[in-house]
Amino acid sequence: MSYRELPADWTHEQVEKFADNREAVDESLSLLGLILFRNELKDDTAEAIEKPKAGDIAR
Repeated sequence: MSYRELPADWTHEQVEKFADNREAVDESLSLLGLILFRNELKDDTAEAIEKPKAGDIAR
């Protein structure tokens, strides 16, 4: 996650135009921190995947 301060006198249109330029947006950002998501499988995940396959529902 990062941020950048924009000039306080910019109009909404100037902000939108700036936001459309991905390279400009990505330049000189200040890093705030990193976020990590961990999505562990549940105990019944394998069974839940196999049921539609067994019933010829999933391809």
